[in-house]
Amino acid sequence: MTAPLRSSVRAAGRTWIRTDWRLYVDGRDKTKLVDALDWQIAAVEKVLSGEEVPIHAVLCFVGVNWGLFSKPFQQAGVWVTWVSKLADMILEPGPFDEDAVQAIAAKLARGLPAK
Repeated sequence: MTAPLRSSVRAAGRTWIRTDWRLYVDGRDKTKLVDALDWQIAAVEKVLSGEEVPIHAVLCFVGVNWGLFSKPFQQAGVWVTWVSKLADMILEPGPFDEDAVQAIAAKLARGLPAK
């Protein structure tokens, strides 16, 4: 039986003065993952144009070894987190009631159909 893959995620330069703004996964520079979300963000913005809906891009890592005192962080405006913390973020109260959330979800489903 093999052990599950353990990875680590960190933002470089996690000190008082951060000079290295790259995202590292298992010691490898994966900042390109943040940059690769641009087209997805643009697609969502296009579908929701004219709506006053905040858009929060997220990279959610699964099966990653986060430190005991780790917390989600932003990299170039993109949240970097893990599953349980993302669920907590989604469940936080926001500016929309349930009907508004359903309407936004329906608009996104129509504008971004699955392929």
